[in-house]
Amino acid sequence: MVEWTPVSLDYEPWPGGESDVFSRSREPVRAPIPARAAVSSGRQKHFESQLRKIAWHLGSDTVPVFLDFNGEKRRADKGCLGHAVANSVLLPVQNSAEGYVTHVQLKVVSGNPVGPAPDDKAKEALHLQKIESADARQAYHFLRKFGAEVGMTTNFKIGQVPAVEWRDSRGRYLFAFIPNAGHLLFYLRLPALRIDAALGSAADTLGLPTNANSAGEITVRLETQADAERLTAWLASFLPKLLQS
Repeated sequence: MVEWTPVSLDYEPWPGGESDVFSRSREPVRAPIPARAAVSSGRQKHFESQLRKIAWHLGSDTVPVFLDFNGEKRRADKGCLGHAVANSVLLPVQNSAEGYVTHVQLKVVSGNPVGPAPDDKAKEALHLQKIESADARQAYHFLRKFGAEVGMTTNFKIGQVPAVEWRDSRGRYLFAFIPNAGHLLFYLRLPALRIDAALGSAADTLGLPTNANSAGEITVRLETQADAERLTAWLASFLPKLLQS
């Protein structure tokens, strides 16, 4: 029986009318998977975008093939996997000890994107365009202000997984949040959890939806400014130890 890896994401179907890039099939996929001809169709680009997004959420370049998207179980499409290898997005696919493919590995390419990077205001504008809910936008603005008030260095990330990263004065990557259409997903990153182990267990007392990814990080779903206020009030009690350790 296959094992499904939970990921705190809603599944994003391909809207182009073709078959889904993550199917409802429970049948194992076995290597070798032919490295099919490289393609740049909208469907394949959507699949590769989803791989990168899942990898970011899980904090790993290794992506499970069998995923549980907030209760919706789906398996990566075999054909898309083959095209992703040909497109140099994935390393060659291999069977696991179970005798079938359980995970695939993103091919990490060094180097920076060509062209000037947008400034922070432009990046923030791109984040806000992604948020359709007025309540979630208010939560975004509230978190931005809170981060500045407590001395966090803010890095705006755009691309496949837009995010706001918070680092302390020593450059430690403690927290992050990503914008979605109807909510923000806030991350308690591993450096913060290693400094104060109580942080992870105490997240269950927040009264907000939380989850742990396969990397051991904790995510908190925020839909309104009130949610963001509750989170930051709770987080404030941990910050002295986190920032002084």
